[in-house]
Formats: sequence, C-alpha cells, structure tokens
Amino acid sequence: MSQYSGKITFYEGKCFTGRKLEVRGDCDNFQDRGFMNRVNSIRVESGAWICYDHPDFKGQQYVLEHGEYPEFQRWNSHNDHMGSCKPVRMHGEHYRIELFEACNFSGQCVEICDDCPFLQSRGFSKNCINSLKVYGDGAVVNYF
Repeated sequence: MSQYSGKITFYEGKCFTGRKLEVRGDCDNFQDRGFMNRVNSIRVESGAWICYDHPDFKGQQYVLEHGEYPEFQRWNSHNDHMGSCKPVRMHGEHYRIELFEACNFSGQCVEICDDCPFLQSRGFSKNCINSLKVYGDGAVVNYF
C-alpha cells in the first residue's frame, strides 16, 4: 500500500476557483496549511475521503468519492465550513460485513463481501438495520 490513498483538492470558490489546497493524506487542520476553513468546491481525483467541517476530524462528516463537487450543496452540506479530512484506507481484499435487522446481532441477516448498491437485491427485505459486524481488513462505508 502506498503512503496515501488518493488525492483531493479543496477550493475556496465555487466551480473550482480561488485559492486551493491539495491533500494526499490525513490533514487534521486546514489552517495549519495556510488554508482557511471556507470550502465551496472540491475535486476528488482519486480515492475516497472522509471530510469534517471542523479541525481535528470533528464535526459533521462527509464521505466523498471520485468526482467533482462544484458547490457545497453537492456533498450535502448546509454551509461552506470544512476543517479536516482523511482518506478512507483500503488495507486489504479480505473483508465482509453482516447486517442484522434486530439489535444484538439477531433477526434476518445478510452478508456482504463486495459493493452492494441496493440491499434488497441481496435478499434483505427489511428497511431497518439495528446491528452489524465487520470482519477482515477492508474499509466499509454504509449509506443509510
């Protein structure tokens, strides 16, 4: 695995204008790199990223995948604050997740070992997940 898991560029202005900050690994405080916490557009050139609206990996989280986000509404933010980020680390290829409909790992269960954009396609008929188990050395990002 390389030292970093991708590249993301933050821009002060909408549509990739104004001052920019390029990041290739963990960045716990944008201001430490001379960049204010105002971000109006983002370009994810590679990897997946978790971005936070405050420094030190705190506050509202946003998961951004490869692509362009020309304004902050595109990553579902209500404002232009962004203070830190880190890549989603992909440590290996052997991983799986078990999703359970009930608490304490009970009820209907579905096992996922790869990308799954629609749980119902895997036979999971419930609308609610109350517990899950993650196995292995991969990274798991869930959208509920």
